[in-house]
Amino acid sequence: LSHCPADGSLRIARAQILDEQGRPAAVFQRGSSLTLSVALVAARTGTFHFQPVAVIYRLDGINVSTQLGQWFEAEFEEGREYEASVVLRDLNLGNGDYLVSVALYESFDPTLSRAPTVYDWIDRSLQFRVTGTPAAITSIFEHPSRWALHA
Repeated sequence: LSHCPADGSLRIARAQILDEQGRPAAVFQRGSSLTLSVALVAARTGTFHFQPVAVIYRLDGINVSTQLGQWFEAEFEEGREYEASVVLRDLNLGNGDYLVSVALYESFDPTLSRAPTVYDWIDRSLQFRVTGTPAAITSIFEHPSRWALHA
């Protein structure tokens, strides 16, 4: 994992992408489920207030999707491993290769009116591929929609 400079008192020890059976995987069919599992380890015993965030990028660096987690407050024992995870059900990305960054924020304002504080951040260290989208559909993401006909 490629860690960026951060506080480090709450660290990402391991991150992996899992298939629907909970096994490590790198190739997913469109419409399947992908789980991002993140192992967390505290450098000290105490209460941590944090928000996990995962960002999916295309290989050219374009941000495709941001998964903002809710805020957690939890007691951690120094050196003990905990797990946070997010599930992307009905994977809706187009065919191609993607990279994932994961961060643990101590403070984060999505409007960026103040600088965030980061416990830990791994940058584009996880990669996966999506297959199964029909060849004529070349979009990165297919937003759920439904057409209607009106007379």
